[in-house]
Amino acid sequence: MKKLPILLFAILFLVSACTSAVRGVPLYPEDAAAVTFPVTGGEQIAAKINTTVPFCGFEIKTGEATAGGTSVSLKIYACNVSYEASVSEEPVAQANFSGIKAGDWLYLQTREIPAGEYLLVVTAENDGITFEKTAGKPDSVSFYYAKTEIANGAFPFRLIYKEEKAGTLTASQLLTKSMPAEPENKPEE
Repeated sequence: MKKLPILLFAILFLVSACTSAVRGVPLYPEDAAAVTFPVTGGEQIAAKINTTVPFCGFEIKTGEATAGGTSVSLKIYACNVSYEASVSEEPVAQANFSGIKAGDWLYLQTREIPAGEYLLVVTAENDGITFEKTAGKPDSVSFYYAKTEIANGAFPFRLIYKEEKAGTLTASQLLTKSMPAEPENKPEE
């Protein structure tokens, strides 16, 4: 019986570890025109980021044309040399959602993750889910569909960080440009 209060305290500590004074910063141009973008079962959309401060997760909004009852998984991966290499590793954090409706915000909130380069991945578990895709994108974020970088456009991701630790930041303060996996011009050996 004495273990119950300790267990409850541990659970409350873990839940509150990244829930107090957090802020979601848009990684997409909120005022840009958007189109409905369907994602079929098994396909992924993703955002590659390089953060300047620790963060606690991300959120993404489903599109208005999403059919009720769809399921997705949200995962955060440390970046490796390529998209494929990154998603072949264990995720840093993950969550699964089912019964999703149009316009739902899906939150993956976790313990604090150190600043660095990460891949935020959303996988459709079945057909029927949509996201809004905006025109334009910030220079500091790369967006992917079906594991391929898209040249123009952004999905409605928000990065979650502890505001009390870092202050109120904009996306340009929170992110830096991702470094290429290898330099374009390697010195000759």
